[in-house]
Amino acid sequence: NRFKPICAGNAKEALALAQNHPEIELICLDIGLPDQSGIELLPLLKSILPDAEVVMITGYKTVDLVIQSFHNLAADYIVKPYEEEELMQVISRAIQHRYLSKVLNSGSESTLLDHALTVNTRIKIFQDLAEKRLLNDRKIVMDDLYVFFPNLRSSGVPGTISISKRQVDDGVLLLVEELSRLYTAPG
Repeated sequence: NRFKPICAGNAKEALALAQNHPEIELICLDIGLPDQSGIELLPLLKSILPDAEVVMITGYKTVDLVIQSFHNLAADYIVKPYEEEELMQVISRAIQHRYLSKVLNSGSESTLLDHALTVNTRIKIFQDLAEKRLLNDRKIVMDDLYVFFPNLRSSGVPGTISISKRQVDDGVLLLVEELSRLYTAPG
């Protein structure tokens, strides 16, 4: 277990911990804090720890709370009561998202490859990225796919071509195989 939890009982303590621990990578933030709403606290924490992923915890699954959380840059949310396994899955997705964001923002494709991710892992992370982008009405382009499959860059497919939701739903592996076949076949 590589996580080292640090706990705060209220918003004031959470802000103090954020200021004193810049290494924090993940924040699990309850919406119902005793001294302030977690929704109100979220932008303050993100201003101190902009790279930290935030998972919102709520006792009520309302669309408004979820939308507010995502507008305030939360990575995910979980509804109480929850099982430990469910929480660990949400945390794992948030950490994957943080890592992926760092790689994409650095422009370093080799970072992913240096960690020797399996094809299935690359596909899963790309699918997660694609789903989040589609949920936020953002395009998915070939350059996104090139991060995970750099050998396709030599295929001649321009990086600005959009990948449709159907192509993502139909399976990234099939898309990769088809692009490889189409653009590496003799001409």
